[in-house]
Amino acid sequence: MIRAAALALAVSVAAWAEDKDSGFNQAVGRLESFVRSREVKPLDEEPSWAENDGAPLVRFVQYSDIHHNKGGHDADLARAIEFTNAQIKPDWVVCTGDNISGPYTEAHHKELKGILDGELKCPYYIIKGDNDERDFETVFGSSRWSFDCAGVHFIGVGLDNDAEGIGIGYLDGSTYSWLAKDLREHKDEPTVFFMHVNMVPPDFLDAPRLGAVLSLRRNLVATVTGHLHMDLEERVGQVTHIIAPAIGPNPRHGIKLYEVHEDHITVKTYDVVDGRYAFANKWQEIPFPKRLRADAGKGKAVVEYAAADPLPTTWSPGLVAFDAGARDWLGRLYRLVGGGK
Repeated sequence: MIRAAALALAVSVAAWAEDKDSGFNQAVGRLESFVRSREVKPLDEEPSWAENDGAPLVRFVQYSDIHHNKGGHDADLARAIEFTNAQIKPDWVVCTGDNISGPYTEAHHKELKGILDGELKCPYYIIKGDNDERDFETVFGSSRWSFDCAGVHFIGVGLDNDAEGIGIGYLDGSTYSWLAKDLREHKDEPTVFFMHVNMVPPDFLDAPRLGAVLSLRRNLVATVTGHLHMDLEERVGQVTHIIAPAIGPNPRHGIKLYEVHEDHITVKTYDVVDGRYAFANKWQEIPFPKRLRADAGKGKAVVEYAAADPLPTTWSPGLVAFDAGARDWLGRLYRLVGGGK
């Protein structure tokens, strides 16, 4: 029942960008409006908890939903890279999926890799989203990796079974085995989990199962994701769920800066205003429980990078069929309750 509910929500989220002609899309449009009303709001002044942050131990930037189009000049990505290099100057960048839009080809991935390799002035780490899964591993390698930095543990994972361009799938058993071992070996470090799709709100089939696995060791402090193209946050227990806006299909083309301190991470959002990036007056906090601390003594170098073997995505016709059936069913339900004709 829980898995079915997660998948139903996943199907809804997947259609948000479509037109609103059908009953289903009208319902989704109303859901989208509700979620947009919950986006992270700018503040009038810096919150008190951030005033005495001091120098961060490490700084990294999140790019999500770049949706790079093959060929030509990608102005949105170029502007983000230029601002990152010149103004933020982070220690590294993480790309949290939907890095490309069609065509879904090896050549397209290579084009994006050439841009990131050639223009970013810092290392980057990348995972696949539902738009990237074809030939991703051929170009970028495994989408199952982890490393330590400043005493904080970071993990990246992509869906192993999915329906292309929808993002409602699930993980392979080998990923769960690798993840359980990785979490066990780093149980005393605050842990940040990168993925494209979201556990909160649950927008893919395995969201409840993955959330349970991650919570077992009680060292998870945050999930950092994208997929929805909106700037959202939800806190469940000790875990802060950060969803980044899109660099591509979003009028603000947002990026996020994460500043790691001993007992928390400060998150800042930068949006495009009048063609240039500017701080959006958004501060978010990822607090650490008292038993978990970052470690300045370990420095800001990335260490203990480890990746599971690349696992190309398996396409599931059943998920595609379910997607179509769920859209029809939800549209009928919406019309039945008076939402449309």
